Amino acid sequence: MLTEARRDKFRQAGSLTLACCLMLPAIMLLMMALLVGSSRTREDLDAVRAARQSADSALASFDRELYRDFGLFALSEKDVQQTASDYLLPDTYEQRFELDNSLYHNEHLMDAIARHMSVRATAGLIDEGIQRIKSIQGIVPDNMLDSLAPLKNIDPDTADPELQEDESNEEWFSDYSDYLGEEYLDDYHDSLLDLSPVYIPASDGGVQLEFNPYKVSNLEKLAQGFDSMMFTLPEGFTDQFLLVEYSLSYFGSQVNSLEQNGSTIYYSTPDGRLQGEFSESRQYEQEMIATGAEGEEAGKNVQYFLVGCRLLIHLLANLLSTSERAKYDTSAAAISAAVAAISLGTVAIPPEAIAVILLIVDSVRGGIKDKNSLLAGEEIKLWPVAGAEAFKVNYRDHLRLLMLVQSRDELLDRIGSAIRQNQGDDYFTQVSCEVTRAASGGSFPRQAFAVTIERSYFTRLDDEEDYLG
Repeated sequence: MLTEARRDKFRQAGSLTLACCLMLPAIMLLMMALLVGSSRTREDLDAVRAARQSADSALASFDRELYRDFGLFALSEKDVQQTASDYLLPDTYEQRFELDNSLYHNEHLMDAIARHMSVRATAGLIDEGIQRIKSIQGIVPDNMLDSLAPLKNIDPDTADPELQEDESNEEWFSDYSDYLGEEYLDDYHDSLLDLSPVYIPASDGGVQLEFNPYKVSNLEKLAQGFDSMMFTLPEGFTDQFLLVEYSLSYFGSQVNSLEQNGSTIYYSTPDGRLQGEFSESRQYEQEMIATGAEGEEAGKNVQYFLVGCRLLIHLLANLLSTSERAKYDTSAAAISAAVAAISLGTVAIPPEAIAVILLIVDSVRGGIKDKNSLLAGEEIKLWPVAGAEAFKVNYRDHLRLLMLVQSRDELLDRIGSAIRQNQGDDYFTQVSCEVTRAASGGSFPRQAFAVTIERSYFTRLDDEEDYLG
């Protein structure tokens, strides 16, 4: 009995061993397939990461010269080729870059300018408005120190009495300060940081976050918040103002200074470069954008506009002023009487006609005089017959008015043309990196693989998603 049981036990063990030996090749094949599949999946994942990294690196290679001169983010094919690298790409994969969204396309150029000027233009206009208000006497005191006159003779001890020290409590106060520093000041400081919320605006509302500047993640959120502040709607009446202020900020002009309150203010770009130091070829860029003409012809067209605009203002001001009309009527009557006396009554010119001629001649003379003053960088009274403290305008104000009446697309075309004349290359605001791998056969066949990662600079629309294929 014992011998038979032992034989059955050996038979079972042998059967199990034989079964395992028969299954071992299948198990090995399964494990090899899993290993190969996992390795290939990892290669595909590395290819996706490499494509994403390459697209980000290409986008970071924006043209520094373009940004320095015109404040716009864009890149060229040369920039991408210089920074392209397949170091992170697996051996059997290939990558290819494609640039899209030309900067010289009106919509893409408008997006780039709007992102750059939304805050700068607003701040610049507010600052200029404040300076204009301060320049009008009576709005604010001539000397701001006059408002401090009541405090001139005040005794400092009375205004800020010196606290008497209690020498008997010096030791107690020192111990108390050390105790506060060890137990409470750190917690108090942290609580103040946590009570400093940051509001991040967005097109669909906004979120409020607690901000701690000592944490890197919070610094990133703050940077995102500042970027979101530059969000502007894709369409709106503000586009015209942004284009005008951008043109006045980054392009050259025939007038590069302003005489104001006895001092000379030299116009400069937002980054501090003097516009008067631009090359001679850039002397009439603002005038070209305002009129569409080229070179000196653009400057002359603006001068014609200045003369015509100021002539009409002088004419209207003289017609609406009773005192000015009385002067012309008196002069006209005297001239008419003199002509009649000289001609012994044979020639009679109506005083009304002479008054009109005098009015027109004086308006033309005033328009030419104002034009020369504006070209010299001086300020002139907006309304010629106003008092000494009248609101004043300068050359840029007239140029700004001339640009505002132009169409949006015309301004964009002219701005793009001016940038192209200086930079030459074609620039793009979007880059895509395509990584591909051909299909393969063999024991473990593979299907073709392709992934495309698109990256673009910030626009006024929502960011597009990556495209995988």
